[in-house]
Amino acid sequence: MRWIFVIARNSSFTYKGKAVDIRQVGRELGVRYVLEGSIRRAGNRVRITGQLIEAGTGRHVWADRFDGDLSDLFELQDRITESVVGAIEPSLRFAEIERSQTKPTSSLDAYDLYLRALPPLYTYSEAGFREAESLLKAAVEKDPSYSDALAALADCTGRRTLNGWIADQKEGHRLTCEYARRAIAADPSNAVALATGAWAYSVFAGDFDQALDLADRALQIHPNSIQVRSPAAWVYIYGGESQKGIEQLLVAQRLSPVDPRTSITRSALATAYFFAREFEETVRLGRQVLSEAPSHNVTRRYLAAALAHLDRIEDAREIIADLLKAQPSSSLSLSRTSKFRHQWMMDLYIGGLAKAGLPE
Repeated sequence: MRWIFVIARNSSFTYKGKAVDIRQVGRELGVRYVLEGSIRRAGNRVRITGQLIEAGTGRHVWADRFDGDLSDLFELQDRITESVVGAIEPSLRFAEIERSQTKPTSSLDAYDLYLRALPPLYTYSEAGFREAESLLKAAVEKDPSYSDALAALADCTGRRTLNGWIADQKEGHRLTCEYARRAIAADPSNAVALATGAWAYSVFAGDFDQALDLADRALQIHPNSIQVRSPAAWVYIYGGESQKGIEQLLVAQRLSPVDPRTSITRSALATAYFFAREFEETVRLGRQVLSEAPSHNVTRRYLAAALAHLDRIEDAREIIADLLKAQPSSSLSLSRTSKFRHQWMMDLYIGGLAKAGLPE
């Protein structure tokens, strides 16, 4: 996790087996959070417990336990690492957001502005995205090479464009790719920036070769983050590899089942199942997404198309009516600007929308 400074194991091992005060550990190592744990063994079974503590206050941020079999120690190590990293990353992010919100506005730096932008970004609403965009632009003004803020700005601009909350669609496409390019240039080792760039280049530019390269690089650097797995999955979906996208998204859900952006992961899954022609799954997931985040106009389109392909025309037309209320500019001609690697994907998508009653 590139945004976290981690103390080397030799320093942390000096506290092994000792009764220590977490506050003292935090002061001596100069860290804000301490991850501690224990191992108990019974025969060939092992139970590992872990907890993440805010050193300054002693507050528990996260705790969990993991059971495993020592018959394959390396597999167990990999699984524990994946589980711990996947769990503590969003926990740390929430803790840091809380910390930034207690600071007076006069002392906000680029990092604090970035953190304050995340909650409105997570709302997946037009107003939330506008607020997030303002904070992210302020962060980038303070630090033009802030890769995380630039990646979040690309994400925000792209989703505003997809949902019809930017009047000039072409400009939205251009800005999304530009912010993504700047995020990658600022830090080519930032897995989230690489994954966001992969998403942007595939969805808004149709540059699938570059997008796949970026997605693969991001997954090699940080495979245990939903912020990497989820945007990388979109690349595979729009590139015509639905099953590969589904695999990535199921791992993402397992890594962070309560992540604030699970609606985006479910929306991606609904889309992946649509192109896999599993329309019932698209309907199930699509309705779930809209119950959690009613502003997901992208999900409305795939839900309507899936219902139409299932010959549930009345239901499909109800979704189209909702879509036109939320995004009056929606049309078949606008939908044809979507970037898919294969013509059969466009035919399936537009065919379903036309059958559902979306006007030309």
